Amino acid sequence: MTQRMATLSQYAGMKRFGISGQEVQGNIDSGRWEELTGAGATLAGRLSGGDPYAWSEMAQQGMAPAWANRMGPGGMAQGTFGTQALQTAAQAGGWGGRVGGFLGGLQNAPGAIQSEAGGTIEISTGQVTVKTGGKIGVEDWSTAENRGYQRWQFGQQREALQAQETYTRASWGLQDQQTALGYQHQQANFGFQWEQLGMQDRQFYERRGIQGAQMQAQISWGQEDMARNFQRQMTQFDWAEEDLAYQGTQSTLHYAWGQEDIREQMRYATGRQRRQLMKQEQRATIDYAMGMGRLDTQGERLDERRGWAEEDFNREKDRYQQRSRWSMQLFELQGKHHEENMDLQRRRLTENERYFEDNHKLQEEARDLQREYLEENHERQEKALEMSEKHFEVMTMIQDVQREIDRNMQMQTAAWNQFWASGGEFESAWRGILDYINSGMPGSSTSVGGSHDSGLSWME
Repeated sequence: MTQRMATLSQYAGMKRFGISGQEVQGNIDSGRWEELTGAGATLAGRLSGGDPYAWSEMAQQGMAPAWANRMGPGGMAQGTFGTQALQTAAQAGGWGGRVGGFLGGLQNAPGAIQSEAGGTIEISTGQVTVKTGGKIGVEDWSTAENRGYQRWQFGQQREALQAQETYTRASWGLQDQQTALGYQHQQANFGFQWEQLGMQDRQFYERRGIQGAQMQAQISWGQEDMARNFQRQMTQFDWAEEDLAYQGTQSTLHYAWGQEDIREQMRYATGRQRRQLMKQEQRATIDYAMGMGRLDTQGERLDERRGWAEEDFNREKDRYQQRSRWSMQLFELQGKHHEENMDLQRRRLTENERYFEDNHKLQEEARDLQREYLEENHERQEKALEMSEKHFEVMTMIQDVQREIDRNMQMQTAAWNQFWASGGEFESAWRGILDYINSGMPGSSTSVGGSHDSGLSWME
């Protein structure tokens, strides 16, 4: 029982290669497969572990498929895929449990991969043909279309960058012309403003000269008119006094002449006539006295009006002189205010010019800085576009390689699935090899490494 269990444990690994446990037990119970010892046990272990040298030896002896022979004049041939890729493909195909470390010659397997019209791909292994159908053609068409569109987009982006740069530099030229034109226009405005200030100052003093002469003339004329009117008024008063004196003298003469006439008549008059003459004399005396009294009253009133006229003249003269002083003060203030206003306008215009120059310099610096940024940004965009194009081309190559790898792996997987299928070529080869090992490996003395006692010495 112990020997049987040991024998079963030696063949337990055959399940990985499609040989069931019942078949293993049946072969052991029938005596077809015995306990493996020595070189046979070593060979079986290496074969089940996927040793490429052991499989190449079996292929050379006709015990394994011919494609498993990877030994050439230069030694073991190099396959298309390494262990990791083969394991990944095996797991994707659902047969990883049967692979182990086997590095079978997929590269040298019978059959070829051919591209047919419409993108159909066939995988021929000698026993099965797997067609992936027109899906690959559609995928290639879609990929080519997407890549063409992406390259067209890159072209459009590059044209847009070039157009943007052309437009930007053209707009810079116009901007420089506008800036220069605005600067010249503002400088001309400053010139006009200075000219206007000078003209206002000159015109003010021209008017001021005339106004000063006019004011002096008006003051002088006013004083002359006042003095002339006062003198004429005084002359009129003198004339009035002369008239009063003349009237008094005339009244006195008339009274004296009347009295003389009355006295002359009284010498020769009778009683009645004499009484009439005396009455006339009395009446004449009263009339004379009243007339002289009236003349005295008129003289007194004339003197009073003369005093009033002198008072009015003196008062008006004082007022006129005060008004003249105020006019002179106002005239001087106007000149002072004009100078202050002109000084303020000059300082304001000077400050505006300074501000304009400083602001113009800042605008030029800001413009240069913005243009420098735009140029650097344009360079960054060009570099980014260039890197995007390079990245796209690299990724295109990577995708092409990956797609070919994926397709090859899919095709290899299909082939290997067929190869590893129950009753397939590999399973049959295993049964033959196990029978060969159990038969004592006849004829192995002339195998690889024939100078040794056993054909399996190269594995020990």
